[in-house]
Amino acid sequence: MWYAGGADQYEWSTGATEQTITESPVTTTVYGLTATNFTTGCTLSRYDTVVVVPYPQFHIPDENHLICESDVIIIQAENVFNFDYLWEAVPAGSILSDPNNVFIQVSPTVPTAYICHATNHYCQMTDTVFIDIVNKPDLFVSQLVDETCEQSNGFISLYAVSDYEPLTYHWSNGVETQEPIFAGIAAGIYSVTVTNSYGCSETLSDLIVNNIPAPEINMLSIIGSIGEEDGSIEIEVTSTFDDYTIRWYDDPNGLPLLDFTNSTYITGLNPGTYWVEVTDEACPVWASYTVPQVGVGETEIWMPTAFTPSNTDGVNQFFQLYDNGKMTFNRIIIYNRWGFPIFESTDKDFRWDGRVNGKLMTNMVYNYVIYYHDSHGNNKKYIGTVTVL
Repeated sequence: MWYAGGADQYEWSTGATEQTITESPVTTTVYGLTATNFTTGCTLSRYDTVVVVPYPQFHIPDENHLICESDVIIIQAENVFNFDYLWEAVPAGSILSDPNNVFIQVSPTVPTAYICHATNHYCQMTDTVFIDIVNKPDLFVSQLVDETCEQSNGFISLYAVSDYEPLTYHWSNGVETQEPIFAGIAAGIYSVTVTNSYGCSETLSDLIVNNIPAPEINMLSIIGSIGEEDGSIEIEVTSTFDDYTIRWYDDPNGLPLLDFTNSTYITGLNPGTYWVEVTDEACPVWASYTVPQVGVGETEIWMPTAFTPSNTDGVNQFFQLYDNGKMTFNRIIIYNRWGFPIFESTDKDFRWDGRVNGKLMTNMVYNYVIYYHDSHGNNKKYIGTVTVL
């Protein structure tokens, strides 16, 4: 505001003719006044310069006052004068750089006001920028189901909460979904990054999907039959679960043998092939076993001509004796091709695993001799060969 007195006429450079004027220039401006006294005829002119210091202007990256949790941004004061600066944060404590610089780096964890006090030799000015926080999605695992029997049937379900939907789920194997469900997966270690519509992300790591293996069936013994329902099969079951079901069949497409449900030992069998199904919480597995036809006299013994100890399917993995139960076993000796004995037993229930001195020798043919008494008490020898596959 400017005031003049003692004159009869006032002419301001702004065109005003009042004795007093008030101006708010936005740039540096020169103001002039000519005052005239009609009695004396005197005229006087004066000029004054008003220097305008521009208000500090603030810049936020991307011109956005919203940031994600843990993000670091720069707040910049822009002007053409050499100001001295002092920044403060309300609430305090989130300025990462020099608070006396023209810019500051900040990473607020709560909504925060950043106040800049800018001064020079003319005046002091203050301005405020308010930064709000976009929270990352809150993530929880609501369900994790392991794979069973290597069938890629694992399952992960998430519970995600965000104020900025829709959410996008980026899984570590490259799959991207719009739903919090990841199904049909194999055993492995997974991670997921969930991004909201503003671009803020949260990651869950070390999501472990295990594989629950199928139950294993191991054959313990098979006793041959002479056709008078005198054969038998004994198995052993290994399962991850304590509760499992065993069903036997004499026809894989027929009805189960109910008398032997959940039994590992079945008897009263005629010669033929029998099937067993073991089912636990993982999956069902099948195996089949053949009860050999065993005769009398010289055919009181039946021996396999080959077995497969190198396999891991639990089927035909041992060389052992099958008989009609009416002979008396004395001894077996197994020889290599040079005639040296490599296995000997006096136990009728012997089981040779095909190893010689602890080493498995596959694709080899061995000779053997079994000494026994037949059903009439006569001394007998049973001679044969067996191939280890």
